[in-house]
Amino acid sequence: MEHSNFDALQRASGTPANIDSHNRMTKLSQLVSDHQATLTAAMYKAHRDLYTFDVDHILNRLRANLYKYEGPSTDEPFVRWARRWVMKEAQRHRITEAILHEHSRIIHGAINDNLWMTSVEDRATQHHDVFWEITNLIFSKAHALNKSGTAKLSTRVYALVKRHCWFYHNTRNQRRLNSLTKHLNQGGELKCEVMSDEELAAERASLLEPDSFAHNATFVT
Repeated sequence: MEHSNFDALQRASGTPANIDSHNRMTKLSQLVSDHQATLTAAMYKAHRDLYTFDVDHILNRLRANLYKYEGPSTDEPFVRWARRWVMKEAQRHRITEAILHEHSRIIHGAINDNLWMTSVEDRATQHHDVFWEITNLIFSKAHALNKSGTAKLSTRVYALVKRHCWFYHNTRNQRRLNSLTKHLNQGGELKCEVMSDEELAAERASLLEPDSFAHNATFVT
């Protein structure tokens, strides 16, 4: 048996290393509970209007990201790391709220400018659906959008919407249009489109791929 396979079996069978890792995560999670008041105060320091359910959400996300903490599982160093982490997440909420409040009109305008009508008709894409997709993108990229640079925030937001509409909606529609055009040029008939098993498999695979925006989007700073 290969050494890597043996290691995998050891990890799956409850080896001391695996047990130690589990015990460490349990202890860190307990530290989050023990210092919840301190962490909550830190969040409100970063975002004084944070909602209670956002506080709970951030604490749950902290617990899910405890594996990123590499320091000792003792109070002082862990609390320092955890305070920085939750404050950054609270800032993410604050930045997102500010962008949606101040630049909502730009977001809607950018969707209207860049989303092809053929995408709306062919893929049954609604404007409000794209808006919520953009809201999620803004939340995930809040710190990058808010960083200092030469480009205005409104310019970055518009660019984000433009790239998302192109890579996630328009490009897919363009591939389907090209395929149909090729079919007609080769003498095929225009009829109700039924995707083949291969096309359905390819479509499912594309939905499982990471968002193409993440690979192509850049921000001018």
